[in-house]
Amino acid sequence: MNQQFDLVVIGAGSGGYAAARTARDLGASVALVDRGPLGGLCILRGCMPSKTLIATGDAAHEIRAARELGVHAGEPAIDFPAVMKRKREIIAGFAEYRIAGIETFPLFRGEASFESPHRLRVGNDVLEGKAFVIATGSEIAPPVVPGLAETGYIDSDAALDLAAPPRSLVVLGGGYVGSELSQFFARIGTAVTIVIRSGQLLSGEDADIGQGLTKYFREEGIAVHTGAQVTRVSRRADGQKVVHYQQDGTEHTVAADEIFYTLGRVPAVAGLGLEAAGVPYHAVSGIPIDDTLRTAQPHIFAVGDVTGRFLLVHVAIQQGETAARNAIRLTHERADYRL
Repeated sequence: MNQQFDLVVIGAGSGGYAAARTARDLGASVALVDRGPLGGLCILRGCMPSKTLIATGDAAHEIRAARELGVHAGEPAIDFPAVMKRKREIIAGFAEYRIAGIETFPLFRGEASFESPHRLRVGNDVLEGKAFVIATGSEIAPPVVPGLAETGYIDSDAALDLAAPPRSLVVLGGGYVGSELSQFFARIGTAVTIVIRSGQLLSGEDADIGQGLTKYFREEGIAVHTGAQVTRVSRRADGQKVVHYQQDGTEHTVAADEIFYTLGRVPAVAGLGLEAAGVPYHAVSGIPIDDTLRTAQPHIFAVGDVTGRFLLVHVAIQQGETAARNAIRLTHERADYRL
């Protein structure tokens, strides 16, 4: 069945929903396409669940630190099932609210694939659009460390939904995901070791921030091995998972109950049929866009993580709103990243 819309938005996460809402407010007919689950990365597997868990870690830390102020409360006891139950309830509330908004649009559930620059197939439906916004987000980068897949590991999705915390954890990666969840696990009692190739945590940020955080983590009891090149992963006879790495020309190992793999995300472009749409892309860096969020096709826009620029929900929302205004008004408003 063919249906026509002024704007078709692929991906109903924060960026896509912002684009759809903005375009509808301008009087356009808008369709949303999403393969599910509905809600978007930030709500389901990103900002909101991680910050919910981190609040627990912060509370435990404050209780321990209270003795410095003369308040002796003892060692906090962590009820992990209760922590996860609270997280699920909070996320369910946010997701329910977002889904209610999504379902006010014509919604097409399933995998989307371009058949031409103006035609998109979703199952048995063909959507014809005057303009499109691609907001499919990102996914966890596949493991590249030899032996990691065979040994087993958790990624950020799994780390946010564990039945019980590991007794010990080796973290591969020191970006914002690895850093914030490493501190959470350490504060609830897991022995945490971080292994990173760079000389500091948050290597993409200002050096004084990364250096300060690295120093603070070590003071808090988190082992941080910098300048470490991971060579392979193996499993011992006792079930412990072992990370082998080189540091200053010497081979080292560190073992733990679990390995947390946090070495980045990649744009979710597989299966979109971007070749048929005439939209160039790169499997790692995403879909190239200009300052007005346009791809190589002037009527096809891309926003959020799929562009590979700033993997941040607030950027996705701003991009989505800007792209929608440009798509419907046929203007050339530029995205402003200064803030």
